[in-house]
Amino acid sequence: MRRILLIEDDVHMHNMLTILLERHNYAVDVVFDGKDGIEKVKENNYLAVITDLHLADMNGLGVIDSIREVHENLPIIAISGGDYFRDGDLRLLDKAREMDINGVFTKPFEHHDLLNCLNKSVEQYQASKSKKGFFAFFRYGGD
Repeated sequence: MRRILLIEDDVHMHNMLTILLERHNYAVDVVFDGKDGIEKVKENNYLAVITDLHLADMNGLGVIDSIREVHENLPIIAISGGDYFRDGDLRLLDKAREMDINGVFTKPFEHHDLLNCLNKSVEQYQASKSKKGFFAFFRYGGD
């Protein structure tokens, strides 16, 4: 099964997404805050991360930045029910779209749109990892 991480502090949303993703052959690890999500990414080999942008302990942009420090090419999809930082007037979704991530979705969103984005991102990520492994084998004369 394809293993992904879901960082979502809304219990109803994480339950719904977990059911949806498991029905489409994803194994889903769930954490409820950004700090735990960052630690999980450091400890595991995920094929993708789906993160809420409004988390209780930190904003999702910080989560994305921290994940990028650990895994430069790991697919990341952001979801959000709101468009503003709690303490400022910067448009959160616009800022997320400027980052190097695979998709940004506003709640409520169409399930098939999220799945299409996730599937495409995972396929591209797996293909890029396969190419790197293939070339590394020949570069170092793998035995």
